[in-house]
Amino acid sequence: FLSGPGAGGTPTAAALLDDLIAVATGAPAGPPPPDPVAADVPLGPPPAAETGWYLALPAAGDRDPADVLRARANASGVPIETLLEVDEPGRRVAVALTRPASRTAVRRLSGRLARSGLVLRAFRALPAS
Repeated sequence: FLSGPGAGGTPTAAALLDDLIAVATGAPAGPPPPDPVAADVPLGPPPAAETGWYLALPAAGDRDPADVLRARANASGVPIETLLEVDEPGRRVAVALTRPASRTAVRRLSGRLARSGLVLRAFRALPAS
C-alpha cells in the first residue's frame, strides 16, 4: 500500500494503486462513481422558484429611495413586505424584504432602475430549513 509524504494520504494512495493495477492488467480506468451524498445535497431552491428577496437601493439626487423602490417594485411584479430607509455614510438607502418573487421579476426591477441610473442590490432570502 502506498502512503506517506508526497502521496497525499490514504485516499490518494489508494487511487494511485487502483490506476497502477488498471494499467498492469489492461483494465480500463474510468472515473470514480459519483458520491451519492454530494449528489443529494440541495444547493438552494431551483432558479425558477419564487422566494423572498433583500433589496437595497441607494438614494440618487433628491429622489426618496423608498418611494422610488416601492413604485418600481410594484410595477415590476415584486411585492414588498417591509420597507425602510437607513443611513449609510453619505447617503440614504432604501432597504426592503419582499414577498416571494421570481428571479425574472427582480431582474426586471433591476433593469428598470438601471435605465434611470440607479443600482439595485438584490440578494435571495433563502428560507430557513
